[in-house]
Amino acid sequence: MVGWGCTFLDYDNDGLLDLVVVNGNTLEDPADHKLLVPQKPFLFHYDGARYQDVLASVAPELDRPLNARGLAAADFDNDGDLDLAIACNRGPLILLRADGAEARNWIKVSLEGKKSNRQGIGALVRVSSGGRSYSQAVGCQGSYLSQHATALHFGLGNASSVDRIEVHWPGGRRQTVDHPRIRQCLHLKED
Repeated sequence: MVGWGCTFLDYDNDGLLDLVVVNGNTLEDPADHKLLVPQKPFLFHYDGARYQDVLASVAPELDRPLNARGLAAADFDNDGDLDLAIACNRGPLILLRADGAEARNWIKVSLEGKKSNRQGIGALVRVSSGGRSYSQAVGCQGSYLSQHATALHFGLGNASSVDRIEVHWPGGRRQTVDHPRIRQCLHLKED
């Protein structure tokens, strides 16, 4: 498999990071030399102990070989779950809207640096909720010719509140927000 895009994300908002990988070979298709050999994408669900490919049951329309070249994860329809945009070589853009995960709780955090860099790249964000702690770093990660949403998305499962959000800015400053409202995109400015 030739992976052109992958990302860890919580597609079902259960609080555990899953893994998406899109593939596409660079070898010519023997049946048509104008085309490349397509390859199957994967959606690995993490249940806390192991990863298992669940693409066929979660998104059967995507369970087929593609000539994928890029992957971008974002909440494109702003409904509280992460959607996927997949760019394909000589093919249309595929938008896979996640539906159903928005029933579980979530919070998104976007950062705006003042003393650190403007996008907060390098910041570590920790969300404490229901006795669990979730951490993500702000990066400029993406895949080939693609960029994921810069807001960090935290699935909270069945937790009904967030106790605290801590941001460790790249410049060394620490910022906390106690008891923010869930099911929102919280925009934090470094001050």
